[in-house]
Amino acid sequence: MGQNISRRRRWRNLEQSTPEEQKVFVSDLADGFEIKPVSSKNRNVRKADHLMVYRYGYTHHLICVKVEGDRIIAMEYGPRNCFELSGKEALKLLIDVEKLGEVHRNSYTFEELEKIEMHKIVWPRELRRYRARKVVRRAISREGEKTYNCLTNNCEHFVMWCMCGLTVSLQVKFWYTWAKEIVGALCAGVTHTARSQLGSFFLKLLANASDEIAVTVLKEQNYAFAVGFAIASIMEAGLCWLEIEEAFENREKGVIKNDYDLNTKLLEIVAKVLSRLLLGAAGSLAGSAFGLPGSLAGGMIGAAVGNYLGAVVTRWHRDVPGTS
Repeated sequence: MGQNISRRRRWRNLEQSTPEEQKVFVSDLADGFEIKPVSSKNRNVRKADHLMVYRYGYTHHLICVKVEGDRIIAMEYGPRNCFELSGKEALKLLIDVEKLGEVHRNSYTFEELEKIEMHKIVWPRELRRYRARKVVRRAISREGEKTYNCLTNNCEHFVMWCMCGLTVSLQVKFWYTWAKEIVGALCAGVTHTARSQLGSFFLKLLANASDEIAVTVLKEQNYAFAVGFAIASIMEAGLCWLEIEEAFENREKGVIKNDYDLNTKLLEIVAKVLSRLLLGAAGSLAGSAFGLPGSLAGGMIGAAVGNYLGAVVTRWHRDVPGTS
């Protein structure tokens, strides 16, 4: 009994630790995960199993909550079928692709899982915290949630939380390290002091870039683009205001625990908005050489890249010593 109390206390302490400390704990045990292909012949998936499929540049994770004959029901965090999107959701996709992620259930046959090369992840004993019934309850309890964030609340974070209560995504470390190395190489000459002020430096950089875009859009032949840019700016400003209001409300409710986290959240909101707006405009201008379709595609790609860049910069700001 004493061991059980000690174990529960250890898990509670881990839940209250920082995301970085949680990631270190899980990473140290990562070699204990066993990855096995799902087999339609053996039907080797059980309730509460962690499932994973390799995709281009990342892995998608889900949890089996029920097995019915040759079919499994899974809970997963990601976008629903694009043909089911409402007009409002489609607009959100253009503004912020992260907001379309939703915890929802899907049904698959074993043959379908085998065809897409789905894998089952067997957890090491040291990380097995909850029994199958509780894992399923936790997964179902978040059905309908729409606060997806590729860096802080993705499909792997969701599965980890359901399985052991921690919010960890091991693949984020790869994405972040890759992006940080690229940005770090570009900023190799920046001093440690300057890096600690990365947030303000980044915003100044975007402000300077906006001057260049303004010169371009005000040319006579670009009036149509200027109107579109103005509309996009108004939409982004509205979104920014709503998210800032929500951040302050969450601080008052205690969802955001301290002023440092609030400031970091505000930096993330502003960095993403400016990045989407300016890189979207730059992408649209670059794509305009291929006509209207090229301009639209370039704008969407630029906005998506800008959204990701804003998230990476915010995370880097949080990790720089002396900023917390």
